[in-house]
Amino acid sequence: MILFDKENLSPVRRRTLERITHSALKLYREKKFPSPEEIANEAEYAKVTLRSYFSTHSDFVEYVVKQVIGSFVIPPMGNDAEENIEKLLRWGYEEIEANEALMRDALRISQLRWQESLSGEDNHKRPVLKKKK
Repeated sequence: MILFDKENLSPVRRRTLERITHSALKLYREKKFPSPEEIANEAEYAKVTLRSYFSTHSDFVEYVVKQVIGSFVIPPMGNDAEENIEKLLRWGYEEIEANEALMRDALRISQLRWQESLSGEDNHKRPVLKKKK
């Protein structure tokens, strides 16, 4: 669950969220599969900061994927359909390659959620960003 209203974030919380998101993207673009701790360390925040925005790591990954997809800029198209298809395919593959680790992590999370839904388990409601005792 996302623990904030994006429309009503204070400037400080907005900058913190952007910094955490950019740190995660940096790690994913380095072909890493960062843990919440690694993301928080990269952003130079405590892990509890990440936990104050998202209840689970999978919720955070979902948010980052939506940010990436929302930032896509489709190349301009011309009148030649064949050329347009080639442009779109080249562009799409470049975007997938640039964000491969993030998309793989999102796919893994989606698969886990699907398996849990089939098995009747309710593990996706269990917090992944746990406090250490």
